[in-house]
Amino acid sequence: MHQHSLKEWRVIKGLSKDEIGDKLKIEPDHLSLLEEDSSCISSEILEKFLALFDISYDEIILG
Repeated sequence: MHQHSLKEWRVIKGLSKDEIGDKLKIEPDHLSLLEEDSSCISSEILEKFLALFDISYDEIILG
């Protein structure tokens, strides 16, 4: 199992910030902030990321 950051998962999945924002109902600017520092990500948005990327909590690096 490999761990990756939010940005790394977005790039791996080939999605733009706009596409992620549309799918998760967040602004691309908010996504940029989360990619820089995900330590304060809400559990609701985190769950959406995990579902969208089809990954488990253990596969994502937060911080």
